[in-house]
Amino acid sequence: MEEGLKILVSAVQSHPSPPFFSATCPSENFPQTDFVPRFVPNSGTFQHTPAHSSALGMTFGASIEANTVGCTVAAANSTTARVLVVSGLSNAGKSKYCDWLQREKGFEHVDTDRGGIDRFGLRSAWDKLERQYSATSLIEQATQRGRRIAIDWSYPPNDHCLEMIRALGNAGASTWFLYADPAAARRSFIAREQGLLADFDRQAAQIAQRLESIRVIYGSRFVKTLGRDGSRMSPSKIFERMYPDLTKGPHAR
Repeated sequence: MEEGLKILVSAVQSHPSPPFFSATCPSENFPQTDFVPRFVPNSGTFQHTPAHSSALGMTFGASIEANTVGCTVAAANSTTARVLVVSGLSNAGKSKYCDWLQREKGFEHVDTDRGGIDRFGLRSAWDKLERQYSATSLIEQATQRGRRIAIDWSYPPNDHCLEMIRALGNAGASTWFLYADPAAARRSFIAREQGLLADFDRQAAQIAQRLESIRVIYGSRFVKTLGRDGSRMSPSKIFERMYPDLTKGPHAR
């Protein structure tokens, strides 16, 4: 596999008592103007998410659908991208894939829901991404570490966070969304007996509401990994989908 640092940002978890939406989007220091409520899973409370960004003059309360047609993120090819961003529905296998990358492909696992951004020294760059929709510093700082890094990030599919995904793609990240059949994912969540079912239902409903926007933003990088019958795409198959050039020929590992 080609050497060089790569970053995986995985949106939803396969951890015990998994958090559904990361508190990192937005940070508590994000400029606050108008707000809409968002659920903070580990606290059982609602906090406020900015509905507008005065710095950009953009209204986030308005539907993003009006701006997404033909606007698939211009993400880099996974083989050469130094940042890999993976998001999706709970129980789609994203964090398991992140763990697999660490175990089998030499990635370091940075979990944003467990202090990973601060632990790996990426806080200032992450804050800049949140405030200015600029991912250049994040990619540069991550590259300086000299190792592949898997950053596991969970975010709510609101306009602000989707714009962050756009920014990451425009800066050269390869952005992916792993999707699961909602009914199968719910059965899987119940069987695991970890976390609150109400949290899963809330997340699934929010993703369902924005699903068409998400499909447009991710384009061909929207991948279904859990079928209605419970069949799953293995981590190695996901890797083949993301890195077709690295799973065959002289670069295969």
